[in-house]
Amino acid sequence: MGLGMDGRNKRRVRAEGFRVVIRITLLSLGLAVGGADSATVLSRASERATAEGGAGSNERFAADGPQAASATHPVDCANLACRILHMDSTIKPVDEQSYRMLHEVMVGAGVEVARLQRKRRDGWDRDYAVSVLRAIDTVLIRRGFLHPAEGAVGQLVDALTPFSMTTEQRPAYEGQTHNRRRARMIRERFPGPFYAVDCDTTSYIYLGVAERLGLPLSMVVIPSHNRRPGHTFVRWREGKSHLNWETLEGMERGNDYYVNEWRLSRAEIRAGAAMRDLSPIEVIGYQHTVLGIQWEHRGQYARALSEFAAGLVLFPQHFDLRRQYAWVASTAPGLEERPVAAAIEHALGVVRLAEDHDARDTLAAAYAAAGQFGQAVREQRLAIAGASKSDGSRRAYRYRLELYQNGRAYRLPEGVQASSEGRGQ
Repeated sequence: MGLGMDGRNKRRVRAEGFRVVIRITLLSLGLAVGGADSATVLSRASERATAEGGAGSNERFAADGPQAASATHPVDCANLACRILHMDSTIKPVDEQSYRMLHEVMVGAGVEVARLQRKRRDGWDRDYAVSVLRAIDTVLIRRGFLHPAEGAVGQLVDALTPFSMTTEQRPAYEGQTHNRRRARMIRERFPGPFYAVDCDTTSYIYLGVAERLGLPLSMVVIPSHNRRPGHTFVRWREGKSHLNWETLEGMERGNDYYVNEWRLSRAEIRAGAAMRDLSPIEVIGYQHTVLGIQWEHRGQYARALSEFAAGLVLFPQHFDLRRQYAWVASTAPGLEERPVAAAIEHALGVVRLAEDHDARDTLAAAYAAAGQFGQAVREQRLAIAGASKSDGSRRAYRYRLELYQNGRAYRLPEGVQASSEGRGQ
Protein backbone atom coordinates (compact mmCIF):
# COMPACT_ATOMS: atom_id res chain seq x y z
CA MET A 1 0.00 0.00 0.00
CA GLY A 2 1.66 3.19 -1.14
CA LEU A 3 0.97 6.76 -0.14
CA GLY A 4 -0.90 7.36 -3.40
CA MET A 5 -0.06 11.05 -3.84
CA ASP A 6 0.40 13.05 -7.01
CA GLY A 7 2.82 15.76 -8.06
CA ARG A 8 4.88 17.77 -5.63
CA ASN A 9 3.40 16.18 -2.48
CA LYS A 10 4.18 12.69 -3.74
CA ARG A 11 7.78 13.58 -4.59
CA ARG A 12 8.32 15.39 -1.30
CA VAL A 13 6.91 12.67 0.95
CA ARG A 14 8.52 9.89 -1.08
CA ALA A 15 11.92 11.58 -0.77
CA GLU A 16 11.37 12.03 2.94
CA GLY A 17 10.35 8.38 3.22
CA PHE A 18 13.46 7.20 1.39
CA ARG A 19 15.67 9.31 3.63
CA VAL A 20 13.99 7.80 6.68
CA VAL A 21 14.32 4.24 5.32
CA ILE A 22 18.04 4.76 4.74
CA ARG A 23 18.51 6.26 8.19
CA ILE A 24 16.45 3.62 9.99
CA THR A 25 17.95 0.74 8.00
CA LEU A 26 21.43 1.80 9.09
CA LEU A 27 20.20 2.05 12.68
CA SER A 28 18.41 -1.28 12.50
CA LEU A 29 21.23 -3.61 11.50
CA GLY A 30 21.16 -6.56 13.86
CA LEU A 31 17.76 -5.74 15.35
CA ALA A 32 16.01 -9.02 14.62
CA VAL A 33 14.79 -10.68 17.80
CA GLY A 34 12.80 -13.57 16.41
CA GLY A 35 14.37 -14.48 13.12
CA ALA A 36 16.90 -17.10 14.19
CA ASP A 37 16.12 -20.76 14.61
CA SER A 38 14.23 -20.87 17.89
CA ALA A 39 15.96 -23.95 19.29
CA THR A 40 19.37 -22.40 18.65
CA VAL A 41 18.29 -19.06 20.08
CA LEU A 42 16.85 -20.55 23.26
CA SER A 43 19.76 -22.90 23.85
CA ARG A 44 21.97 -19.79 24.08
CA ALA A 45 19.63 -17.72 26.23
CA SER A 46 20.59 -18.94 29.69
CA GLU A 47 24.33 -18.87 28.90
CA ARG A 48 24.10 -15.33 27.59
CA ALA A 49 21.98 -14.25 30.54
CA THR A 50 24.60 -15.62 32.92
CA ALA A 51 27.38 -13.79 31.13
CA GLU A 52 25.46 -10.53 31.05
CA GLY A 53 24.46 -10.68 34.69
CA GLY A 54 27.74 -9.10 35.75
CA ALA A 55 28.62 -7.24 32.58
CA GLY A 56 27.66 -4.02 30.96
CA SER A 57 28.82 -1.23 33.23
CA ASN A 58 31.89 -0.64 31.07
CA GLU A 59 30.20 -1.19 27.70
CA ARG A 60 30.83 1.56 25.17
CA PHE A 61 29.00 2.73 22.09
CA ALA A 62 29.10 5.61 19.65
CA ALA A 63 25.99 7.54 20.65
CA ASP A 64 24.13 8.77 17.57
CA GLY A 65 21.13 10.36 19.30
CA PRO A 66 20.98 14.17 19.28
CA GLN A 67 20.70 14.27 23.07
CA ALA A 68 23.27 11.58 23.88
CA ALA A 69 24.66 12.30 27.34
CA SER A 70 28.13 10.84 26.93
CA ALA A 71 30.28 8.46 24.91
CA THR A 72 30.14 5.80 27.62
CA HIS A 73 26.45 5.10 28.10
CA PRO A 74 25.76 1.79 29.89
CA VAL A 75 23.51 0.54 27.07
CA ASP A 76 24.46 -1.18 23.84
CA CYS A 77 23.44 1.10 20.96
CA ALA A 78 22.44 -1.89 18.84
CA ASN A 79 19.50 -2.60 21.14
CA LEU A 80 16.03 -1.80 19.79
CA ALA A 81 14.86 -0.17 23.02
CA CYS A 82 17.95 2.03 23.04
CA ARG A 83 17.22 3.10 19.46
CA ILE A 84 13.70 4.06 20.45
CA LEU A 85 15.19 6.24 23.19
CA HIS A 86 17.38 7.85 20.52
CA MET A 87 14.25 8.61 18.50
CA ASP A 88 12.57 10.03 21.61
CA SER A 89 15.42 12.50 21.90
CA THR A 90 14.16 14.33 18.80
CA ILE A 91 11.23 15.44 20.96
CA LYS A 92 12.81 15.96 24.36
CA PRO A 93 16.23 15.41 26.00
CA VAL A 94 17.08 11.86 27.05
CA ASP A 95 19.59 11.91 29.89
CA GLU A 96 21.96 9.22 31.09
CA GLN A 97 19.61 8.18 33.88
CA SER A 98 17.07 6.87 31.36
CA TYR A 99 19.68 4.77 29.57
CA ARG A 100 21.01 3.53 32.89
CA MET A 101 17.60 2.40 34.14
CA LEU A 102 16.96 0.57 30.87
CA HIS A 103 20.35 -1.10 31.25
CA GLU A 104 19.65 -2.10 34.86
CA VAL A 105 16.34 -3.70 33.89
CA MET A 106 17.97 -5.67 31.08
CA VAL A 107 20.84 -6.86 33.27
CA GLY A 108 18.45 -7.70 36.11
CA ALA A 109 16.31 -9.74 33.73
CA GLY A 110 19.43 -11.56 32.56
CA VAL A 111 20.26 -12.52 36.11
CA GLU A 112 16.72 -13.80 36.77
CA VAL A 113 16.58 -15.80 33.53
CA ALA A 114 19.97 -17.37 34.27
CA ARG A 115 18.52 -18.81 37.48
CA LEU A 116 15.76 -20.64 35.65
CA GLN A 117 15.87 -24.30 34.77
CA ARG A 118 16.94 -24.70 31.16
CA LYS A 119 14.49 -25.75 28.49
CA ARG A 120 13.54 -29.39 28.90
CA ARG A 121 13.78 -30.07 25.19
CA ASP A 122 14.42 -28.45 21.87
CA GLY A 123 11.36 -26.83 20.37
CA TRP A 124 8.24 -25.59 22.10
CA ASP A 125 8.34 -25.41 25.90
CA ARG A 126 5.47 -23.28 27.17
CA ASP A 127 6.48 -23.57 30.81
CA TYR A 128 9.95 -22.21 30.09
CA ALA A 129 8.55 -19.33 28.04
CA VAL A 130 6.13 -18.36 30.81
CA SER A 131 8.92 -18.59 33.41
CA VAL A 132 11.13 -16.24 31.41
CA LEU A 133 8.33 -13.71 30.87
CA ARG A 134 7.42 -13.82 34.57
CA ALA A 135 11.06 -13.20 35.43
CA ILE A 136 11.05 -10.01 33.31
CA ASP A 137 7.77 -8.96 34.94
CA THR A 138 9.26 -9.55 38.40
CA VAL A 139 12.27 -7.36 37.63
CA LEU A 140 10.07 -4.50 36.45
CA ILE A 141 7.92 -4.63 39.57
CA ARG A 142 10.96 -4.73 41.85
CA ARG A 143 12.29 -1.64 40.09
CA GLY A 144 9.07 0.26 40.78
CA PHE A 145 7.35 0.11 37.39
CA LEU A 146 3.57 0.59 37.53
CA HIS A 147 0.68 1.79 35.41
CA PRO A 148 -0.24 5.49 35.59
CA ALA A 149 -3.26 6.30 37.67
CA GLU A 150 -5.01 7.43 34.49
CA GLY A 151 -4.18 7.94 30.84
CA ALA A 152 -1.20 6.74 28.84
CA VAL A 153 2.55 7.39 28.89
CA GLY A 154 3.84 9.63 26.13
CA GLN A 155 7.23 8.15 25.28
CA LEU A 156 9.72 5.54 26.46
CA VAL A 157 11.85 8.32 27.96
CA ASP A 158 8.85 9.27 30.12
CA ALA A 159 8.52 5.67 31.28
CA LEU A 160 12.19 5.61 32.31
CA THR A 161 12.00 8.92 34.21
CA PRO A 162 11.48 8.44 37.98
CA PHE A 163 8.79 10.23 39.93
CA SER A 164 7.67 10.47 43.54
CA MET A 165 4.11 9.71 44.58
CA THR A 166 2.27 11.97 46.98
CA THR A 167 -0.04 10.75 49.70
CA GLU A 168 -2.95 12.31 47.82
CA GLN A 169 -2.02 10.45 44.60
CA ARG A 170 -1.48 7.07 46.21
CA PRO A 171 -5.13 5.85 46.35
CA ALA A 172 -5.56 6.50 42.62
CA TYR A 173 -2.43 4.51 41.77
CA GLU A 174 -3.32 1.66 44.11
CA GLY A 175 -6.86 1.54 42.77
CA GLN A 176 -5.81 1.29 39.14
CA THR A 177 -6.69 -2.19 37.84
CA HIS A 178 -3.21 -3.08 36.59
CA ASN A 179 -1.63 -1.92 39.86
CA ARG A 180 -3.59 -4.13 42.24
CA ARG A 181 -0.93 -6.83 42.00
CA ARG A 182 1.67 -4.13 42.65
CA ALA A 183 0.12 -3.05 45.96
CA ARG A 184 2.92 -4.51 48.06
CA MET A 185 5.58 -2.87 45.91
CA ILE A 186 3.84 0.52 46.15
CA ARG A 187 3.56 0.18 49.92
CA GLU A 188 7.21 -0.78 50.36
CA ARG A 189 8.65 1.81 47.92
CA PHE A 190 6.38 4.73 48.80
CA PRO A 191 6.93 7.60 48.11
CA GLY A 192 9.25 6.37 45.34
CA PRO A 193 11.00 6.40 43.05
CA PHE A 194 8.42 4.92 40.70
CA TYR A 195 8.27 4.58 36.93
CA ALA A 196 4.99 4.85 34.97
CA VAL A 197 4.59 2.55 31.97
CA ASP A 198 1.75 1.64 29.64
CA CYS A 199 1.32 -1.19 27.17
CA ASP A 200 3.61 0.03 24.41
CA THR A 201 6.42 1.42 26.56
CA THR A 202 6.48 -1.84 28.52
CA SER A 203 6.52 -3.80 25.26
CA TYR A 204 9.54 -1.77 24.14
CA ILE A 205 11.37 -2.76 27.33
CA TYR A 206 10.47 -6.43 26.84
CA LEU A 207 11.84 -6.24 23.29
CA GLY A 208 15.06 -4.74 24.57
CA VAL A 209 15.46 -7.56 27.10
CA ALA A 210 14.58 -10.15 24.45
CA GLU A 211 17.15 -8.88 22.01
CA ARG A 212 19.84 -8.78 24.66
CA LEU A 213 19.12 -12.35 25.78
CA GLY A 214 18.28 -13.83 22.38
CA LEU A 215 14.61 -14.56 23.15
CA PRO A 216 12.03 -15.00 20.36
CA LEU A 217 9.74 -12.08 21.27
CA SER A 218 7.83 -9.77 18.94
CA MET A 219 5.46 -6.88 19.56
CA VAL A 220 1.83 -7.19 18.46
CA VAL A 221 -0.44 -4.20 17.80
CA ILE A 222 -4.22 -3.93 18.05
CA PRO A 223 -5.61 -0.77 16.42
CA SER A 224 -8.03 1.57 18.14
CA HIS A 225 -11.71 0.98 17.39
CA ASN A 226 -14.53 3.51 17.59
CA ARG A 227 -12.43 5.76 19.82
CA ARG A 228 -11.42 2.98 22.15
CA PRO A 229 -7.61 3.19 22.43
CA GLY A 230 -5.54 0.52 20.75
CA HIS A 231 -3.25 -1.87 22.56
CA THR A 232 0.10 -3.63 22.32
CA PHE A 233 1.46 -6.81 23.87
CA VAL A 234 4.36 -9.17 23.23
CA ARG A 235 4.34 -12.63 21.71
CA TRP A 236 6.79 -15.50 22.26
CA ARG A 237 6.95 -17.62 19.11
CA GLU A 238 8.72 -20.88 18.37
CA GLY A 239 7.82 -22.17 14.94
CA LYS A 240 4.05 -22.57 14.72
CA SER A 241 3.59 -22.36 18.49
CA HIS A 242 3.24 -19.11 20.39
CA LEU A 243 1.89 -17.48 23.51
CA ASN A 244 0.66 -13.92 24.03
CA TRP A 245 1.89 -12.06 27.09
CA GLU A 246 0.11 -9.14 28.71
CA THR A 247 2.99 -7.02 29.96
CA LEU A 248 0.90 -4.97 32.40
CA GLU A 249 -1.00 -7.91 33.83
CA GLY A 250 1.94 -10.34 33.84
CA MET A 251 -0.16 -13.13 32.38
CA GLU A 252 -0.85 -15.13 29.23
CA ARG A 253 -3.85 -14.34 27.03
CA GLY A 254 -5.28 -16.33 24.13
CA ASN A 255 -5.94 -14.90 20.68
CA ASP A 256 -9.71 -15.04 21.23
CA TYR A 257 -9.42 -12.61 24.12
CA TYR A 258 -8.08 -9.86 21.83
CA VAL A 259 -10.39 -10.65 18.94
CA ASN A 260 -13.47 -10.46 21.16
CA GLU A 261 -12.36 -7.63 23.43
CA TRP A 262 -11.46 -5.31 20.54
CA ARG A 263 -14.04 -6.73 18.11
CA LEU A 264 -11.40 -7.37 15.50
CA SER A 265 -12.64 -8.27 12.04
CA ARG A 266 -11.23 -11.11 10.01
CA ALA A 267 -10.50 -8.61 7.26
CA GLU A 268 -8.21 -6.45 9.39
CA ILE A 269 -6.42 -9.52 10.75
CA ARG A 270 -5.90 -10.87 7.22
CA ALA A 271 -4.62 -7.46 6.14
CA GLY A 272 -1.95 -7.55 8.84
CA ALA A 273 -3.41 -4.59 10.73
CA ALA A 274 -3.92 -6.60 13.94
CA MET A 275 -2.65 -9.71 15.75
CA ARG A 276 0.53 -10.01 13.66
CA ASP A 277 4.10 -10.37 14.89
CA LEU A 278 5.85 -7.11 14.01
CA SER A 279 9.35 -7.01 12.61
CA PRO A 280 11.84 -4.63 14.26
CA ILE A 281 11.47 -2.26 11.31
CA GLU A 282 7.70 -2.20 11.81
CA VAL A 283 8.23 -1.43 15.49
CA ILE A 284 10.27 1.57 14.38
CA GLY A 285 7.35 2.51 12.13
CA TYR A 286 5.05 2.30 15.14
CA GLN A 287 7.45 4.54 17.05
CA HIS A 288 7.11 7.16 14.31
CA THR A 289 3.39 7.18 15.15
CA VAL A 290 4.26 7.90 18.78
CA LEU A 291 6.54 10.77 17.78
CA GLY A 292 3.95 12.17 15.39
CA ILE A 293 1.36 12.27 18.15
CA GLN A 294 3.82 14.10 20.37
CA TRP A 295 4.31 16.75 17.68
CA GLU A 296 0.51 17.01 17.41
CA HIS A 297 0.33 17.73 21.13
CA ARG A 298 2.73 20.61 20.52
CA GLY A 299 0.78 21.98 17.57
CA GLN A 300 3.63 21.15 15.19
CA TYR A 301 1.41 19.61 12.53
CA ALA A 302 3.84 19.64 9.61
CA ARG A 303 6.37 17.75 11.70
CA ALA A 304 3.66 15.36 12.87
CA LEU A 305 2.65 14.68 9.28
CA SER A 306 6.30 14.03 8.38
CA GLU A 307 6.59 11.45 11.17
CA PHE A 308 3.38 9.73 10.06
CA ALA A 309 4.58 9.63 6.46
CA ALA A 310 7.86 8.08 7.61
CA GLY A 311 5.98 5.51 9.67
CA LEU A 312 3.80 4.56 6.71
CA VAL A 313 6.90 3.65 4.70
CA LEU A 314 7.90 1.16 7.40
CA PHE A 315 4.51 -0.03 8.69
CA PRO A 316 1.83 0.74 6.06
CA GLN A 317 -0.69 -1.73 7.57
CA HIS A 318 -1.03 0.19 10.83
CA PHE A 319 -4.63 1.47 11.00
CA ASP A 320 -3.98 4.11 13.65
CA LEU A 321 -1.06 5.45 11.66
CA ARG A 322 -3.17 5.68 8.51
CA ARG A 323 -6.00 7.36 10.42
CA GLN A 324 -3.69 9.82 12.17
CA TYR A 325 -2.08 10.77 8.86
CA ALA A 326 -5.46 11.31 7.20
CA TRP A 327 -6.88 13.39 10.06
CA VAL A 328 -3.87 15.68 10.41
CA ALA A 329 -3.54 16.11 6.64
CA SER A 330 -7.23 17.02 6.37
CA THR A 331 -7.88 19.16 9.45
CA ALA A 332 -4.66 20.65 10.84
CA PRO A 333 -4.34 24.41 10.42
CA GLY A 334 -1.41 26.12 8.77
CA LEU A 335 -0.16 23.37 6.48
CA GLU A 336 1.63 24.74 3.44
CA GLU A 337 0.85 21.57 1.53
CA ARG A 338 -2.20 19.42 2.22
CA PRO A 339 -1.93 15.90 0.70
CA VAL A 340 -5.68 15.29 0.51
CA ALA A 341 -5.48 12.48 -2.07
CA ALA A 342 -3.30 10.46 0.30
CA ALA A 343 -5.58 11.34 3.21
CA ILE A 344 -8.59 9.93 1.37
CA GLU A 345 -6.69 6.78 0.42
CA HIS A 346 -5.55 6.05 3.97
CA ALA A 347 -8.93 6.74 5.56
CA LEU A 348 -10.60 4.55 2.93
CA GLY A 349 -8.07 1.82 3.67
CA VAL A 350 -9.31 1.68 7.27
CA VAL A 351 -13.03 1.97 6.52
CA ARG A 352 -12.93 -0.82 3.95
CA LEU A 353 -11.59 -3.30 6.50
CA ALA A 354 -13.19 -2.23 9.79
CA GLU A 355 -16.56 -0.70 10.63
CA ASP A 356 -15.41 2.28 12.66
CA HIS A 357 -17.44 5.49 12.97
CA ASP A 358 -14.36 7.45 13.98
CA ALA A 359 -12.59 6.37 10.79
CA ARG A 360 -15.65 7.44 8.78
CA ASP A 361 -15.51 10.85 10.46
CA THR A 362 -11.88 11.06 9.34
CA LEU A 363 -12.79 10.00 5.80
CA ALA A 364 -15.52 12.66 5.67
CA ALA A 365 -13.00 15.31 6.74
CA ALA A 366 -10.62 14.14 4.00
CA TYR A 367 -13.34 14.36 1.33
CA ALA A 368 -14.28 17.83 2.54
CA ALA A 369 -10.63 18.94 2.44
CA ALA A 370 -10.57 17.81 -1.20
CA GLY A 371 -13.77 19.75 -1.97
CA GLN A 372 -15.85 16.57 -2.41
CA PHE A 373 -18.67 17.68 -0.14
CA GLY A 374 -21.28 15.22 -1.38
CA GLN A 375 -19.03 12.33 -0.35
CA ALA A 376 -18.19 14.13 2.89
CA VAL A 377 -21.89 14.47 3.81
CA ARG A 378 -22.55 10.81 3.03
CA GLU A 379 -19.65 9.55 5.18
CA GLN A 380 -20.45 11.94 8.02
CA ARG A 381 -24.02 10.67 8.17
CA LEU A 382 -22.69 7.12 8.33
CA ALA A 383 -20.37 8.16 11.18
CA ILE A 384 -23.30 9.61 13.12
CA ALA A 385 -25.40 6.50 12.50
CA GLY A 386 -22.57 4.27 13.68
CA ALA A 387 -21.99 6.08 16.98
CA SER A 388 -24.17 5.19 19.94
CA LYS A 389 -26.50 7.84 21.35
CA SER A 390 -24.37 8.02 24.48
CA ASP A 391 -21.17 8.60 22.49
CA GLY A 392 -19.90 12.10 23.15
CA SER A 393 -18.47 12.31 19.64
CA ARG A 394 -21.92 12.58 18.04
CA ARG A 395 -22.13 16.30 18.81
CA ALA A 396 -18.84 16.97 17.03
CA TYR A 397 -19.94 14.75 14.16
CA ARG A 398 -23.14 16.77 13.71
CA TYR A 399 -21.22 20.04 13.80
CA ARG A 400 -18.96 18.84 11.00
CA LEU A 401 -21.94 17.54 9.02
CA GLU A 402 -23.42 21.04 9.05
CA LEU A 403 -20.13 22.45 7.76
CA TYR A 404 -20.00 19.99 4.88
CA GLN A 405 -23.63 20.61 3.96
CA ASN A 406 -22.68 24.27 3.61
CA GLY A 407 -19.64 23.53 1.46
CA ARG A 408 -17.04 24.20 4.14
CA ALA A 409 -14.12 21.98 5.18
CA TYR A 410 -13.38 21.39 8.84
CA ARG A 411 -10.25 22.99 10.30
CA LEU A 412 -9.10 22.71 13.86
CA PRO A 413 -8.80 25.97 15.74
CA GLU A 414 -5.22 27.07 16.28
CA GLY A 415 -3.67 25.45 19.35
CA VAL A 416 -6.06 22.47 19.41
CA GLN A 417 -4.69 18.94 19.26
CA ALA A 418 -5.32 17.50 15.80
CA SER A 419 -6.76 14.19 16.97
CA SER A 420 -8.11 12.46 20.03
CA GLU A 421 -7.37 8.87 19.16
CA GLY A 422 -5.35 7.11 21.82
CA ARG A 423 -2.39 4.89 20.88
CA GLY A 424 -2.39 2.59 23.88
CA GLN A 425 -3.90 1.85 27.23
